[in-house]
Amino acid sequence: GKTARHIVEHQPRPQTALTVLLYDVSSSMEGSKHRAAFEAALLEVSAGESAPTHFIVGAFSHDVFFPSRVPMDGHTAREAMRQLPPPSGGTALYRAVVEAGAIVERVLDEHPQQYDPRLAVIKVLTDGEDTVADGNEGSARRAVERLHARGCVVSLLQAGTDTTAATTLGVPEAAALYWTDDSQTLSAACLAACDATAQYRRSVSFASSAGTVTPAISFGYTPMHRQQSMAPRRSDPPPPSPFLQQPSLQPSQPVPLALNRSQTFSDERF
Repeated sequence: GKTARHIVEHQPRPQTALTVLLYDVSSSMEGSKHRAAFEAALLEVSAGESAPTHFIVGAFSHDVFFPSRVPMDGHTAREAMRQLPPPSGGTALYRAVVEAGAIVERVLDEHPQQYDPRLAVIKVLTDGEDTVADGNEGSARRAVERLHARGCVVSLLQAGTDTTAATTLGVPEAAALYWTDDSQTLSAACLAACDATAQYRRSVSFASSAGTVTPAISFGYTPMHRQQSMAPRRSDPPPPSPFLQQPSLQPSQPVPLALNRSQTFSDERF
């Protein structure tokens, strides 16, 4: 009746953001500092988001690897990053996107009261070329389309200027960023990519089975080129993950990351 509808309509939306960090560890990325810059920038920006954030960390070369397929806090995510394999082999980019998309959909379906799809994002760092050719192009594009329909964002941060991956995946121009080492620092590029994702959230409405969904504005971040001295806004600690952490991911002592800004941010922000 009317009372039941009133209760449903006024239930608070889940407030925890879900970020999947997906790293290219193929042999073409060997000797690169891209991953360190990407890690520093993304964790910095996440510390300033308006919503508490849980992470899933993954990597791909000729195969796809996730230290854990369950959400974790920022400190544990940093530990997971240290477990990623060294660069080697080919680049199974499209298969990695398919698997990451399936993980996000599973988490959203199993825990609708905690994770808001509009605060879910997959951030991919790659040099852009899928070399495995395992026929996953179509599946990857459909995975991206399903995520976009739910209000999620797939964001691409790519070394070089080849737009093939973004075009194949259907990643909108506003959610993709390309850089070359001689045009800007890696940290600045990573931060700009995060800002591009935020701007995309603000400007696009997603079609879903429930109608049109306007994405939440979940980033409280002003990019470096607009305000060099601003420190990210401190957010409340995220609620505990509904999942059990794997024993291999027990955190050690916090290790601060030196960022390309006026401050160094440590794990206390998570």
